[in-house]
Amino acid sequence: MKSGTLLLAALGLALWTPAAPALTAEKPAGIQWSGKVYTLFEATDEEGEPANAFKVNKARVKASWSDGAMLSAAVQVEFSDIVDTKQKVPLRDAWVKVAPFQWLGLTMGQFKKPFSRNELRGFGKLEFVERGLGNSFFIEDMLYGGRDVGAMVSGTLLPTVGLAYYVAAFNGDGQNAKESHSNGAKDLVGRLEVEPLKALALGVSYSAKSFPGDPDKHDPSVLWGADFKAKVPFLRFQGEFLYGENHVVTSLPKAMAGMLAVNSNVKLGKVSGTALKLEPAFRVEFVRPDTELNDADIWAYTPGLNLLIGKSARLMADLELVKAGKATDPDYGDATRFMLQLAFDLE
Repeated sequence: MKSGTLLLAALGLALWTPAAPALTAEKPAGIQWSGKVYTLFEATDEEGEPANAFKVNKARVKASWSDGAMLSAAVQVEFSDIVDTKQKVPLRDAWVKVAPFQWLGLTMGQFKKPFSRNELRGFGKLEFVERGLGNSFFIEDMLYGGRDVGAMVSGTLLPTVGLAYYVAAFNGDGQNAKESHSNGAKDLVGRLEVEPLKALALGVSYSAKSFPGDPDKHDPSVLWGADFKAKVPFLRFQGEFLYGENHVVTSLPKAMAGMLAVNSNVKLGKVSGTALKLEPAFRVEFVRPDTELNDADIWAYTPGLNLLIGKSARLMADLELVKAGKATDPDYGDATRFMLQLAFDLE
């Protein structure tokens, strides 16, 4: 009986004790430099916008450091805003992470909220020039996602199926903004990811924005999200659905958005030793700012064609067609946009 008890105790200890290789690092020890320069030509018939314009869309430099074990940190700055607004260099990322175990890490500083696969993917991985209508509506305008100052606990619980979690608290005022709530109320964000198959990844996200003492807002206002990516021969799919409160409208209606994208790539061979690939892509998406209004949906259809030049450069052409319902807010109308972007990523 005593030996059986000892055996159970030993088994329990083995289950709860972290495995030996728990101290892991995604990147080698030392400093890693990366950056991006994206130049854009845009033509549109959208009211209030220039008919056409050249832009320095992105000009970023990032320094990342790791000790090869449990400590990492990063600082990223954006220079393109100097061209657009003649303001100071804005800080994008500034965080420190300590991860003693694969299943437990603590990140503090300014970084992206763990919400939405579409938002969390870097622009260097996107098949389109922009992330789309739903991202602009919920993430950028309402600050349910994007960069903020806060702290996050995260880790991988089951590496065999990629089961990972992220739980975070943020000031809630967005990038480079100080805490504005006198009582220190925080936004709460959480995300779960899993890859049950090599060709399939799923994710769910939760974001609660705090509005203490504001009688015109729900405290908190909540947004839920679900997303996936999948691969089949010659095609890759991505999708996302968002549902939550439209806290910028006085009546505080429920709102939702959806996106489905597909892309492929074809090898073209080499020119002067540089590999070329052609990547056709297509995305359809919608935003419903108020779920109780009929004929108020905003739809966008975006065919795109990218030329991948080696590992670092892409020539991207997108044609975005936006169609708004008759009951849609006047700020959202029908529009056509053509975007031609030459992007360079140094990783």
